[in-house]
Amino acid sequence: MKKVLSVFLIALVFGPGFGQSNGWELQNPLPTGLLLRDIHVIDAQNTIVVGVVGTILKTSNGGNTWSTQSSGTTNDLLSVHFTDAQTGWAVGGNFDSNTILKTSNGGSTWSPQSSGTTNELWSVHFTDAQTGWAVGWSGTILKTSNGGSIWSPQSSGTTNPLYSVHFIDAQTGWAVGSDGLILKTSNGGSTWSPQTSGTSYYELNSVHFTDAQTGWAVGGDITDSSGIILKTSNGGSVWSTQTSGTPNGLRSVHFSDAQTGWAVGNAGTILKTSNGGSTWGAQTSGTTDWLFSVHFTDAQTGWVGGYDNQQGTGTILKTTTGGNPVSIRSLVSVPAFSMYPNPAVESIYLKTESSILQTSLIDALGKEQAAFPDHENRLDIRHLKPGLYWLKVQTMEGVSVQKVVKR
Repeated sequence: MKKVLSVFLIALVFGPGFGQSNGWELQNPLPTGLLLRDIHVIDAQNTIVVGVVGTILKTSNGGNTWSTQSSGTTNDLLSVHFTDAQTGWAVGGNFDSNTILKTSNGGSTWSPQSSGTTNELWSVHFTDAQTGWAVGWSGTILKTSNGGSIWSPQSSGTTNPLYSVHFIDAQTGWAVGSDGLILKTSNGGSTWSPQTSGTSYYELNSVHFTDAQTGWAVGGDITDSSGIILKTSNGGSVWSTQTSGTPNGLRSVHFSDAQTGWAVGNAGTILKTSNGGSTWGAQTSGTTDWLFSVHFTDAQTGWVGGYDNQQGTGTILKTTTGGNPVSIRSLVSVPAFSMYPNPAVESIYLKTESSILQTSLIDALGKEQAAFPDHENRLDIRHLKPGLYWLKVQTMEGVSVQKVVKR
């Protein structure tokens, strides 16, 4: 349920001046078609997006233009966190391996760090440039006190996957995961204690606190057909259910202050509260995509990311008006190539209006299994084993990926 299988980029901006009270404006140029998973907004100008096959994108001008950054990995990147405009980490993995990357120059270069575990990592959070945590599969919790030079395991007391971690200071933090699991530490992670969420039916996908007492967790049931919002006003001693008003599973929650927050999820769901969650109202996203990540810098400026699991297209949305109802200007999807047949047995044929610079096939574990000559439109795949692959095509316009099945 949590594993993202296909995300392709559509980049759009909430902004005034089109349609209703505030419309949509297309962001250009579109930098890539690679699969997206998490967004971290550093400030009003700088935003980082990460995704599968080692994708890292950055904008330094509020989304007007984007650039790809070299991650040096083909593993999926599932979470990203920056402590300032220069210093950040990205984590992820693929099934039986994981990745931790760090940058000290705003993403111009990324360096791998050793985690000491093979478990896939789902979330990373730092309280300053030295102190941070990463959580993931099989109850994994890692901590660093030196910017990631050394990551040490902490005992979570569970084998449940942990999907999100958030700290309010260097001592106090929470992690959430499957079966309604909520863990809290008050000593920097030396010990973690379970809290009563009131549910074991829901996967909790995201947690966010505005201070040591006030926080929210959101999630969905095991079929992703029902969402849940939990709130605590006493550091998690008691968690209470809030009425979301949506049947859709929720994937991410973020508050700009103790009163103003957003939750996003399946079927294009965007919810907003202006009273700490006493009431939540739906906002018009203009899409039915699954929305996986939300991050705000203040009560007006924020970003949402997600994907269409049926059409294989994705979405990045930005608001500068707190996400008020909007009209859609346009949707432009990447990838900019088509292929046939799919599934394929012996050959794949490519169609694109741009010159092909490089083509490769990547297996489900993120490993490159085949590379093809420049400008090659017929790909011989007879030597490949049957299975699921990602076809990665680089043109002058950027890099695009589509899923292909070899039979």
